[in-house]
Amino acid sequence: MINMQIIYWMKQLMADDYGQILVWLIFILLLMGVDVITGLIQAKINRNINSKKIGDGILKKVQILLVLIVIVPLTIVLPNVVSTTVIIGIYLLETYNELVSINENLKHAGIDTNLLGPITKLLRKGDDEK
Repeated sequence: MINMQIIYWMKQLMADDYGQILVWLIFILLLMGVDVITGLIQAKINRNINSKKIGDGILKKVQILLVLIVIVPLTIVLPNVVSTTVIIGIYLLETYNELVSINENLKHAGIDTNLLGPITKLLRKGDDEK
């Protein structure tokens, strides 16, 4: 029952441009959390826990998130310059960045993963067509 309510809520959000932006922000926030957790795990496994490095990493995540939030009003102030499509494109790039970081953390932890294999294959296919 709860799953259906979540799906209905997500469907309602995705009907609007700003709802799509909100969904992307939530997804990026979740990926950032996973990135921090996997970073801490790999640091613990490798006995390389450094509070300055952890603090810098979290500060960087907060700065990125603030930029991602601050650019949203630009669609209202400068609609001809910054569209929701541009913002979602930027969010896609940040999503890819987080996935790369998670993948690197898993590799450093000794977990061989092919998390980005399908994406990399798709990008290479696009290069081959040029």
